Amino acid sequence: MKSLTRCLPIVISGLALARPAMAQEEPAPPIEAPPAAPEAEPVDPKTEEMRAHHRRGLELFDEGDFRLALIEFERAYAIGGSARILFNIGQVHYQLNNYAKARLALERYLAEGGDAITPKRRADVERDLAALRQRTATLSVRVNVDGAEIAINDATMGKAPLERALVDAGTLRVQITRAGYATRVTEITLAGGDQQVVTIDLTETRPDVVVTHTGLPAEAITGWIVTGVLLAGTVGTGIAAISASSTYDTKRTTPIAGSPQEAQADLSRQRNLVGALAVTTDVLAISTIVAAGVSLYFTLRGKPEARVGPRVSARPGGAVFSFGF
Repeated sequence: MKSLTRCLPIVISGLALARPAMAQEEPAPPIEAPPAAPEAEPVDPKTEEMRAHHRRGLELFDEGDFRLALIEFERAYAIGGSARILFNIGQVHYQLNNYAKARLALERYLAEGGDAITPKRRADVERDLAALRQRTATLSVRVNVDGAEIAINDATMGKAPLERALVDAGTLRVQITRAGYATRVTEITLAGGDQQVVTIDLTETRPDVVVTHTGLPAEAITGWIVTGVLLAGTVGTGIAAISASSTYDTKRTTPIAGSPQEAQADLSRQRNLVGALAVTTDVLAISTIVAAGVSLYFTLRGKPEARVGPRVSARPGGAVFSFGF
C-alpha cells in the first residue's frame, strides 16, 4: 500500500464522525457539525448537499470504488467544502495513479488549510509530496500557431502556448490541433522531476478543390429525349417508305385483277403513299438533326465546375479530412 494511504483513514474518520477505531493518531476536526440541538437553526440546503456528496464519497472509498468516490469528493468541494476534502481528493487520485493531480490537490490542501493543519499532519503531507515529486514532471509546449489546442494523453490541456504544466512522469502522447493546419502527434518520455520544453510546428493545409461534374442540364436531357423520339420516328417511317416503294414497283410490273381504271387507281394510291412516307421521313430526319444539335449545345454548355467537397488526404502526422472551396 502506498505511503499516502496512512493519512487517509485519519481524515476520513474525523470527517465521518463515526469511526473512533480508526482515529488513533490525530483526528482532524470534523467537516460536519455535531448534531444540532432542537433549538438550533436548521442547516442550509447547500451545506446538506455538500455533506451528502461527502458521505457518499466515504462509502464508495470504503467499497474500493475510487473513481466514483473521487467524483463525490470533487462535487462536495465544488459546492463549498473545506480544505480537508482536498486531502481526500489527493488520496483518491494517488490510488488511481494520477500523480500530478494528487500532488496539485495536496499542495492546495496545505495552502488552503493554513494554520488549521497540525504540525504532524503537515509533516506527513510534505513527506507525501516529496514522493509525488519523484513521479511527476513539468512540460511546456510551444507551437508556431497561437490558439492551437493541446491534448496530453487525450486530456485537453488548453490552448498554446502551454507553460509548465504538471504531468505524470512516463511516456506522454501530445496532440496539437488547429483548424486549417495538419494535426501533429508526438510522444515524449519524461522522468520524475524533469522540466522539459517542447516546440512543435504545425503545417498549414492547402484547400483541396474537388471537381464535381454537375450532370446534364435539364434542357440537354429534354433535348436528347426529343432527339431519341424523332430518330425512332425517322427510322420507322423510313422503313415504311421503303416497303411502300417496293410494293409500288411490284404492282407496276404485275397484272392487277380488275378493270384498267381500278388498276390505275390502285397504283395512284400506292404512289401517293410512297410520296407521303418519303416526305415524312425527310421531315423527321431534319428534325432529328436539329434536335441533336440543340441537345449537344446544352450538353457542352453544362461544364464541370468546382464545388465544395470533402477530401481525405495523407499529410505528415496522419490523415487529414478537409474541404475544398
